[in-house]
Amino acid sequence: MLTKAGLLAENRAIYLPAISANYADFARNGTFKRPMAGLVPDDLDFLRPDNRYFSYPFALYSAGQVIRTPTKLPKACMVARRDRGETIVLGDSGGFQVSKGTIEFEKAETARRMLKWMEGVADWSMVLDFPTGGIAAGFMKEHVMRLLGEGHNLDAMCKANGQSLDFNACLLQTKINNDQFVAERTHGATGLLNVLQGRNEAESKAWYEAVKHYPFEGIAFAGAHQNNFSLLLRRLYDLHQDGLLHKCGWVHVLGVSTLDVGCLLSKVQRCVRQYWGYEDFQVSFDSASPFINAANNGMIVGQALDSYGWTVRTTNIAIVSNADTGLSINAFCAQKLGRKTDRLGREMIPAISEVGNMLHMTDLCVGKAKVAGQRDKSGLDVDSSYLLMRHNVQAFVAAHDQAHDVFFGSEIWRVPVDTATISGIIDVMFKGEPIPNDAGSIDYVPLRDPIRHINECEVWLDRLAAQRSGAVLKNDEDLRVA
Repeated sequence: MLTKAGLLAENRAIYLPAISANYADFARNGTFKRPMAGLVPDDLDFLRPDNRYFSYPFALYSAGQVIRTPTKLPKACMVARRDRGETIVLGDSGGFQVSKGTIEFEKAETARRMLKWMEGVADWSMVLDFPTGGIAAGFMKEHVMRLLGEGHNLDAMCKANGQSLDFNACLLQTKINNDQFVAERTHGATGLLNVLQGRNEAESKAWYEAVKHYPFEGIAFAGAHQNNFSLLLRRLYDLHQDGLLHKCGWVHVLGVSTLDVGCLLSKVQRCVRQYWGYEDFQVSFDSASPFINAANNGMIVGQALDSYGWTVRTTNIAIVSNADTGLSINAFCAQKLGRKTDRLGREMIPAISEVGNMLHMTDLCVGKAKVAGQRDKSGLDVDSSYLLMRHNVQAFVAAHDQAHDVFFGSEIWRVPVDTATISGIIDVMFKGEPIPNDAGSIDYVPLRDPIRHINECEVWLDRLAAQRSGAVLKNDEDLRVA
């Protein structure tokens, strides 16, 4: 059983599935329209410690999903009704939706609504930041004009920190929201994370210097920090040098859940604890991948963990062959993915879930066959989508567990070169340079200038980010890289 205490004791970064609001509501308040092999909607509530099939005590829940009007209140969903002593939920303030205009920004009223909602449902919560990621899409233009119209001197900010008008509009509005959170928060209701934004080192440093003084209880790394390890490590070092890291009860990296980044974040956490002495330093990371994939008829069928690259793999079950519809979900995953080990150690590991043993593909694919022997039109319905989400969550959690077993185990030849190189660079930053001694063993000399080390290794530290930005998804038959 996966418990809060047990997982926290493993000294690893925690994956937070970003729960769909519709799923959270259905798991506590819904009704299956078809018989489901004895399953009831409550079995989908993985936050429930006594779930008979699968429990997982961590999640992220976004105010941006559920608050679109002043009268929208939290439902009695699986998040709101959870056992807070046995679970941890991180609240996302919905800053991206607000800056984009999906949620109307009514300034202080919107910030207040987000704060009070998070205080009611979350253990840790992010402040209402305006993300720099929306600059390229043009989301900040109207906010720039609004702030200028309100009399704010954005030009002076640009001259002071050397950054763009749009960037400083993001920063200024975030600071205004931060000030309101400080003034209006209910202490003890939820721990607040100070969000650090930035698309490059200059923006990241300017943002950090402008917001580091806020008396919040943790840090959330957003923007390019999610897989540019040079930015992440520089800001952690700044927090350490400024005497602020010991105040960080929780550190979150927003919107990333690839297997290699998850393991590297665990590496950073272990190094911070061991070499800087912050024994309670805890990192988490999130994505909505299990839910987004399911909403697009995508089933996680397993993962590849080998030196060629670590990937979670999905297949689209909008159309499934006649021969496959009679298989259990787990058997379908195994057959679709295959388990292969060649002389180079390439290995595909099929996904397994408890509901995957109980349910068959016919429980998901409820459409009618076109012609005998040809492909079925599965016709997934609402029940199918929620069951698929449940399977995907467990498969995703298991994939991260297996990746950690490999990364911190003895089969180092299965770790991709770029990931192993970044891990080694992190080791040197914290542990020091290895120097052979006269006894034939190795001594470690602490670095005099860790920032110089980061600068010298920046190309390698940011290799994963470069791969993501330049990646072209490739099909492996009908398998899709998630």
